[in-house]
Amino acid sequence: MRITSLGNAMMQLGRRDDALGWTIDGLKLALTKNRVSDAEVLNALQARVRGTH
Repeated sequence: MRITSLGNAMMQLGRRDDALGWTIDGLKLALTKNRVSDAEVLNALQARVRGTH
């Protein structure tokens, strides 16, 4: 017996990514709703570019 779906359908991944701020639109929304600060975004970007994430 195979399980074909556990409720994480491909069609819903975009909505999830937006809600987590993993897309540009999601990140903009997180910034405007103060769920993440400008400094946190810049620090994360710097760490990613430097390879220290």
